[in-house]
Amino acid sequence: MKRNSVMTDKQKKTKNLNYRVYGTVKVSSKGQVVIPAQIRKDYKIEEGDSLIFVECHPGVFSMIKAKNLEDIQDVLGGLAKWIRKHKKEAQNKHIEQTGKPLKHPF
Repeated sequence: MKRNSVMTDKQKKTKNLNYRVYGTVKVSSKGQVVIPAQIRKDYKIEEGDSLIFVECHPGVFSMIKAKNLEDIQDVLGGLAKWIRKHKKEAQNKHIEQTGKPLKHPF
């Protein structure tokens, strides 16, 4: 984006987001998908690699390449810690605002 250009509202909202769209894939009748070649190249994903899919937000997933079982345990342990922290923050914020605890805080 040029320095002196005028940004649209959409550009302002997405300016600081760091994401890249690689394309779309179709799910086969066996539930399989082909990871786009550019993703495999960029992240050095090879046959036999383990990948962890984590739901970050309803319907939004992150894919994490795991080199070994310890990587998988580290990712899941870190994710559990993050969830506990944010669950507690969400609960406290809701109590401050409403005086009542959340029924289903995640």
